[in-house]
Amino acid sequence: MKRKYRIILGFLCVLMCVSLFGCSVSQTAEKDTETVQEKEETKQTNEVVLDLAMIDNSKWLYNESDDVYYQTGILYCANPADETYETLGIFVPGAYMSAEDNGDGTYTCTVNESGNIGSYTAKSAPIMFPVNTPGHKAQDAPEGYVKSCSTYTDEGFIYVVAGCRGKESGVPAGVTDLKAAIRYIRYIEESIPGDTDRIVVFGHSGGGSQASVLGSSGDSELYLPYLQDIGAADTSDAVAAVMAWCPITSYDTSDLSYEWNMGSTRSGLSDEMQLISDSLAEAYADYVNEMEFYDENGELLRLEESSEGIYQAGSYYEYLKDVIETSLEHYLEDEGFSVKEAQNYIASLNKDYEWVSYDGKEVSITSIAAFVDHFKSATKPIAAFDKLDEGGHELFNTGDGEKTHYDAILYEIVKGTEYEDEVAEDIEKRDHLGYDMAYRLKMFSPLYYLLSKSEGYQSSSVASYWRIRSGINQTDTALTTEVNLALALEMYGADVDFETVWEQGHTQAERSGKASDNLIEWVKECFK
Repeated sequence: MKRKYRIILGFLCVLMCVSLFGCSVSQTAEKDTETVQEKEETKQTNEVVLDLAMIDNSKWLYNESDDVYYQTGILYCANPADETYETLGIFVPGAYMSAEDNGDGTYTCTVNESGNIGSYTAKSAPIMFPVNTPGHKAQDAPEGYVKSCSTYTDEGFIYVVAGCRGKESGVPAGVTDLKAAIRYIRYIEESIPGDTDRIVVFGHSGGGSQASVLGSSGDSELYLPYLQDIGAADTSDAVAAVMAWCPITSYDTSDLSYEWNMGSTRSGLSDEMQLISDSLAEAYADYVNEMEFYDENGELLRLEESSEGIYQAGSYYEYLKDVIETSLEHYLEDEGFSVKEAQNYIASLNKDYEWVSYDGKEVSITSIAAFVDHFKSATKPIAAFDKLDEGGHELFNTGDGEKTHYDAILYEIVKGTEYEDEVAEDIEKRDHLGYDMAYRLKMFSPLYYLLSKSEGYQSSSVASYWRIRSGINQTDTALTTEVNLALALEMYGADVDFETVWEQGHTQAERSGKASDNLIEWVKECFK
């Protein structure tokens, strides 16, 4: 009976996946769209704002030690939801400005088109756009000079810091604000240095997540009602490049992937909780097989049933296993180990039982489960992100700051349990614009825009260049999160530089060197 129940649940989950990602639109979604359209028709305008205030070029400040002109407190939208956050600062290398001292500590500046730093000019300089939102917290708007800007301005880059609302405002507030800031930079592009076709967004963890959403959802119509609501400029919010360290993305499948990848290390579960864990893992296999990932050789990656574990076989499984093995091979190479030192290190990994072998060149592991047992055991409860026992996730609240359940696939699985009513109530909630949880979830999911089996495929302007780094030891999310993002981007045709770094966790993981230095060199390579 237990196995039969799982099969039924798996079928339900496939149906849910299709409703969230497939090309067909449900009657409910059509009804939701009609409700929103009716609401929009009552507004005075269906356009985003055209006449925002331009930057005042007589108000520039100057940091002499770093040779940087800057302005902060620039309002980037006409109807801010929270002026505490919705302003930005611009930091420009001195070489790109012709300045006249106003005698009161301010300068009147015009763009010096003949100014250059290295191979960059005032009009070809990349624009660096940090997203420092760990845990999806708000990003403070700069109120004065930001010393860290010199890391980038010294290289000839423009540095723009935009404040944005945090998770207490709910999805998509943070990304909406950042999109509005990017639109504003394009709105004033004739007045400032920098190439708006070379905007680079970068961040770690929640910042990596929102950078990835920005990079995948450029000019998506899903965001227009929210951009209109705060009075964003009528320009483009697409970006050219994304640097994401440990991006926490794909909340639509994060509960599923966590159980498939890491749930095998759980023990002492009640029968009910074990069934929920197993059903989530099976639903992840349904998702992978429905979405049709392909590797760089064009091979379809699938998950298959296995004698041990849940769907721990198939070409997708082998692909992920190879990612782990490659990460360890790169670690041995980067450390410069002799063959003997490498063998000693491998022996230390096998101290409990043998699961890794090394022939002096290539690494082989017995199973993903063995790797998880040693390096990536589950540290979060079942429903790792929706959090059944903690009332949901704050990120998907409808503006009240309260934790809210959002996972419709999880809802199908917990029907008949004590969690059913609470989850059902939450996923039916709508935000202040009338949009439901399913709408907000897909607009925040990069793969919604990238996978050909998704209804959002090719509905946005996707960044051309991506650099993704993740610590393979991190237990914040499943390894599949960043692997799927890299796979989807490669399938889409983006230029992707991906590594998951051995013996590093949830950090700005790099195989060698300093994260900011590596970012700078990558940007130079992208735009040489």
